[in-house]
Amino acid sequence: NAESGQGGLLGKLLKKVIGGASSENEPAQILKNYFSLSAGELDQYFDRIRAFIVAHGKLEYTGANGEKQLLENGLYMINYDYSGGIETRYPFPELWIEVYEMIIKDPKVFYNLYFAARGGYDETDVKDIAAYLKAEKTIFGEAYSGYHYADPKYMGSRQAHSTYQTILDIISGQQNLVLPAEVARAAVLMAAELPENIRWMERAPSKIYYLQNRPPLCFIRSNKFRSLLTRASRYESDEEFAGVFPLLYHMDQVYQFDAYNSNARYGGSSDNILSILDYVKAHELGLITRDFLYKAAFEKVGLKYAVGRLGDLFRPVITVYVLRQAKPYMPVDFDKRTMDTKCRFYTLGREVYQNIVNLILDVELRRGDTPTVFSDAVSRISRIEGIPRLMEILRAMGTDTLDRNTYYSYTGGTSKKESLSHLLKVCWPASGETAADLKKAVKENKISVDRLIEVAMYAPQWMEMAEDVLGMEGFTSGCYYFMAHMNERFDDRKKAVIARYTPLTPEELGNGCFDTKWFFEVYEKLGEKNFAKLYKAAKYIADGSKHTRARKYADAATGKVDRDELEKVIEDKRNKDLLMSYGLIPMKDRQDALHRYEFLQKFLKESRQFGAQRRASEAQCVQYAMKNMATTAGYADDLRLTLAMETELVTSNQKFLDGMEIGDYFARVEVDPDGKTELVLSKKGKKVKSVPAALKKDETFNEVKEFASKLKGQYSRCVAMFERAMEEEDAYSCEELSGLCRNPVTAGILGRLVFVGAGAAEAGPVGTLEELGAAEPALPPETQLLVAHPITLYRLGVLPRYQRLFFEKNRESGLKQPFKQVFREFYVKLEEEKDALDSRMFAGYQIQPKKTVAALKGRRWVADYDEGLQKVFFKQNISATIYALADWFSPADTESPTLEYVSFYDRKTYKQKKLSEVPDILYSEVMRDVDLAVSVAHVGGVDPETSHSTIEMRKAIFEFNMELFGLTNVTFEGTHAYIKGTLGNYNVQLGSGVIHKESGGMVNILPVHSQHRGKIFLPFIDEDPKTAEILSKILLLAQDGKIKDPYILQQLVRA
Repeated sequence: NAESGQGGLLGKLLKKVIGGASSENEPAQILKNYFSLSAGELDQYFDRIRAFIVAHGKLEYTGANGEKQLLENGLYMINYDYSGGIETRYPFPELWIEVYEMIIKDPKVFYNLYFAARGGYDETDVKDIAAYLKAEKTIFGEAYSGYHYADPKYMGSRQAHSTYQTILDIISGQQNLVLPAEVARAAVLMAAELPENIRWMERAPSKIYYLQNRPPLCFIRSNKFRSLLTRASRYESDEEFAGVFPLLYHMDQVYQFDAYNSNARYGGSSDNILSILDYVKAHELGLITRDFLYKAAFEKVGLKYAVGRLGDLFRPVITVYVLRQAKPYMPVDFDKRTMDTKCRFYTLGREVYQNIVNLILDVELRRGDTPTVFSDAVSRISRIEGIPRLMEILRAMGTDTLDRNTYYSYTGGTSKKESLSHLLKVCWPASGETAADLKKAVKENKISVDRLIEVAMYAPQWMEMAEDVLGMEGFTSGCYYFMAHMNERFDDRKKAVIARYTPLTPEELGNGCFDTKWFFEVYEKLGEKNFAKLYKAAKYIADGSKHTRARKYADAATGKVDRDELEKVIEDKRNKDLLMSYGLIPMKDRQDALHRYEFLQKFLKESRQFGAQRRASEAQCVQYAMKNMATTAGYADDLRLTLAMETELVTSNQKFLDGMEIGDYFARVEVDPDGKTELVLSKKGKKVKSVPAALKKDETFNEVKEFASKLKGQYSRCVAMFERAMEEEDAYSCEELSGLCRNPVTAGILGRLVFVGAGAAEAGPVGTLEELGAAEPALPPETQLLVAHPITLYRLGVLPRYQRLFFEKNRESGLKQPFKQVFREFYVKLEEEKDALDSRMFAGYQIQPKKTVAALKGRRWVADYDEGLQKVFFKQNISATIYALADWFSPADTESPTLEYVSFYDRKTYKQKKLSEVPDILYSEVMRDVDLAVSVAHVGGVDPETSHSTIEMRKAIFEFNMELFGLTNVTFEGTHAYIKGTLGNYNVQLGSGVIHKESGGMVNILPVHSQHRGKIFLPFIDEDPKTAEILSKILLLAQDGKIKDPYILQQLVRA
């Protein structure tokens, strides 16, 4: 009954919730007594808080984005760690304790300020703003309705970030303040008395098409009122719940959320204040009857939401989210991720859930193709139990196939196929049921072997029973084999099971790695016929491409594919799945392995003709093809396969190195001490400069010539491999390096490099292979060595020594390193950037996008439409991104974008990393690539050899320039410049160039760099464009009286 008025339900609620019906306990009087500060008094409190902020405004802190901030420019988060309270995410906690103790002092004053600082709806939200404000006044009083403290810098608009709101939120967490329940409930009672046109208000008209025709706004969902409703809903005991429940039920009745937000018949609304858990609790306490509980589930809450919320309690894996939802109603343990399954609330909730689900199933399992009134709720069912129900589902399916999309979906559709597939997925064996029970049911219901295999694959909880019923040895292993190689994602339970069968990670399996050993174990136990049945059933748990790939892999591993024919198809179609299956064909001998290795390298070389994204994709496929081939050939990993094949290329063709007589000629392949190859042709001991026409068609000579070409290709591959090994810190054992030195090509490369012990710090082996080989005592064969990066040599204090060594060798014999190692450019993190999230070392340089992409193409950078240029480091699980600012406000379309910053992210979680968390070598290599892009693709006129100016250097330059320009109204402190102008006072961040006006907000002044017109001359030391930009801003604001630009002036005078 939605009856209201003092003599009806509202009167009873007053007595129950507030405690009596005296005039002092009237809701209006309670609110009037509590929200008692006048508008003038509110202003005085905010004046004092504002003065406190200004007094401490020059305090600096590092924001969550790594930028240095001034408190006077705003209060922003310093981290995104939501595990603690809000007070842990903002700086200077001691200041806000002082604000409360010295200014606010009292919880009542605090909440007066708290609700005054929070805005409700405004004229941009509701059409009749006057009616809304009038209704707001009936609850909060004259001073609080539409109250807005006149401080554009720290208060902002109702929608904007408000420093005062943030401070009050922090204080609330620090002081553990709680609004009195009677105040919140009095406000809720008052809101129940509002007329319907205020309870649900027509939205303000909008010209934006996607903001038109939206449902009306609810009064109690405003930002100002929402926290009152939340507090009114909280309770600490069953007795308090008994008082709160009628109030909230009354609100649901009055506001009729289901009428304004209904989804379907029995759909209900998720906007209702009371959930099905509240009704279960009310029934547990005897507040409502069982019939009333079920009626609420159907008509008030809605089956979809009732089943979903109750079903969360009975999922196989209980999440923290579910525990938080259950905590107000029953005992839970967050550490153990458990809840009290023996308490009355849990058993009652389970009973209600099962009764509702059984009713839904009794209808849904007898449906035709047309959805029933319950179909929308089926996808919210999280668990059903029992072999009888399983048989009903299978009978209802008949000969229909399973729905592949439902296997991955969490919502599901309402078609018969989708509904039944979802029910199968959430059907579990009941307690006490055995394989014998399943076998009997399968026989009685005439369930086919193929259908039972599909059940086990689609709903793995039946897998062990199904294996016993089918009598297939290796059935469970086979099912998980297909899941591992076909699924795109696994839950924790599947991950744990799959980890027992294979060392490959889910990511490796998803990308195309193949566990040959596991495959043959499964194939031999199941046999070809049963393996084919599992393969057929697996199509329902995989997308089409991965299912097809599994067949290609199986055919290759069982030798059903001819190597030469497969090569032709790969070359013609460049099919990636076939390429990755190529290495799985059984090996005949080492020559076969070498042939395939060379084929894969040829495929990789040919991919250079394509764009960056396709090249990166094909390179990854070659990498996984190599991994698959390494497994097939019995090598530990693809690196060891590579080393073995490069050595085999030489040892199996030694005759060409020794030389061959071809008629009157002698042809041999010579490798010089640097590892470079030359085909030498001689006649009677004298070199022949040109190849005679007769030899060009000779088969033996062409073999020699082809081998010489292969060694040249080997040299290029090995140089690239060892350079990448230096960048990614791949380790080689002394034994492996000794083996490579038997190959004259790799020996020539390795002899010109410097190595360091893996994990070497101040002590450890370091030197060329010649030095290390002569070391006493001799290094054990298993000693792990790295190709030394110059950063490592620099830290060990030996970089100058090796630079001098190779400089002298070059002067004496012309010897050069195969790639830049000791003379390689390296980049050390700037001190002020270590705690930052972005590096702005190259900020401000204009680049030509096409040239940039071309310059970085060979360094494995890929253009991403959303993220800019991106490079992924799989070993370190880090992706680096280069951001460039496209200047949309440029006066001409010819302006090139400017580099802004470089960021680093965790490859799997996408969480941004601080620069201090990025490995030094990885950071250096990324910065070297950016430097390369700036050097090659910069817009002409600016010398790209930047000095990488620090904030300290900029400060020194700026101070000198202030004297040069005769400006005395600019001072420098910390990381900011402070300017006293005629239109106001400003501060400029010396790192980013961000401008703030005191008593105002951020000032947006965009530079037009136009570096193609030449550089801005800055005397003394620095020509960094970012320095020029920031200096220009300081000079502009220091003489703000001369500014003519209307856009800038509008910002400077708006306060």
